[in-house]
Amino acid sequence: MSESRSTKHLVAIFILAFTLFIISIFAIVFISMDIIHIPYISHGLASFFSWINVILSPIYPFWAPLTLAFSIKLYRHEKFPKQGQWITSSILMFSQHLGQICVNTLKVFGFFDDICNFRNCWHEYFQIGSIAVVIIGEVLRLPWDGNVLQNWVEKLVLVCEKEEEKDTAKNNEDGMEKGVVGHSADEIEYLEDIKSGLDEE
Repeated sequence: MSESRSTKHLVAIFILAFTLFIISIFAIVFISMDIIHIPYISHGLASFFSWINVILSPIYPFWAPLTLAFSIKLYRHEKFPKQGQWITSSILMFSQHLGQICVNTLKVFGFFDDICNFRNCWHEYFQIGSIAVVIIGEVLRLPWDGNVLQNWVEKLVLVCEKEEEKDTAKNNEDGMEKGVVGHSADEIEYLEDIKSGLDEE
């Protein structure tokens, strides 16, 4: 009787863990579908995440939440065009950690032969907990970051606006030059005659 109860208990835990895993995956995908695309940065994010894994491996549990928080800060700025792409690598990374959490939890409850406890897999729990804190903090608009990232993003917005103004001015100049070149020699001579006539008057 007790064995059947424990089996039902384990099955319920497995179903709950699997359900939470699926819900979390969909939540991350839905969140990411309304985020931004930054030229020259978004295209290099895959390489960035690959290198950051190696470089920051000594403080491994801490970098992913910070990266995610920075991305969310950027997303909140309306100055950037919202597109259907946002750090695909972070989605895969988050999914990987969620999967590892489920596996570790099942190991604790005896679903696998391997043993996992808080001592040898604490970083996974810390990682997923930190990411959850970041997301919840942003949803509730808690000033957990001391506005440090926000100030940096404000500067980035100004730089992007200046670059956009330069590009617009350059495009306008190119358009004006093309307009002049597009006129025939007779038309240009006719316009110059009219201008000289107006000057004489």
